[in-house]
Amino acid sequence: MASVLTPVGKLSFPSLFTARPPMDGKGDPRYEATLIITPDFQKTQAFKNLQQAVVECAKGKFGTKWKSIKMPFKKGSEVTWNGPDDDDLIIKAWSKQKPGLQHKKGGVPVPLEDETDIYPGAWVRLDVTPFAYDNSGNKGVSFALNNVNKIQDGSRIDGRKSAAEAFADGETEEDELLLEKLRAEEGMEELETEHAEVTEDEVDELLLNS
Repeated sequence: MASVLTPVGKLSFPSLFTARPPMDGKGDPRYEATLIITPDFQKTQAFKNLQQAVVECAKGKFGTKWKSIKMPFKKGSEVTWNGPDDDDLIIKAWSKQKPGLQHKKGGVPVPLEDETDIYPGAWVRLDVTPFAYDNSGNKGVSFALNNVNKIQDGSRIDGRKSAAEAFADGETEEDELLLEKLRAEEGMEELETEHAEVTEDEVDELLLNS
């Protein structure tokens, strides 16, 4: 099955730099990306292409019974975690091999090498390959993850703040007064150490060397 590009969507639950075990604990560690596709992007040609690729994959494996299998699209109203709205659609893609990662700098696509540059809430597009599965009666279509292209930054949806945001209001006037006192005390200790009395052993050593 040929690969296909997804529409642009919001990234969630990324495991793109380090492979992690599946959430159910079964199977080998893998790289993953969950994509939240908003209603506007569900109207794009890219989304229609994605749907068509899934249908072709399902028909190729299951023939006329393809409509009864599990499809890889989930409604936002069907999940309990924060991020998607009810009318969003969600897909998940994974791979045992690390996906290619890129973004643009100065309008030029370059490899994305800093893990902090890609996070839950960033707007991305995925390069995926639909594949059909039939495991002990569990039939459906899923996506293999090939590459990830970060389109632009977005509001984080995991609630995590940057260090700058977290500590923006951290130091109060009270803290500063106490810290200033501490610095003064430490300065006095260093001064006292520098001018400490010479010990008897040091005196003996000086006499021997004189």
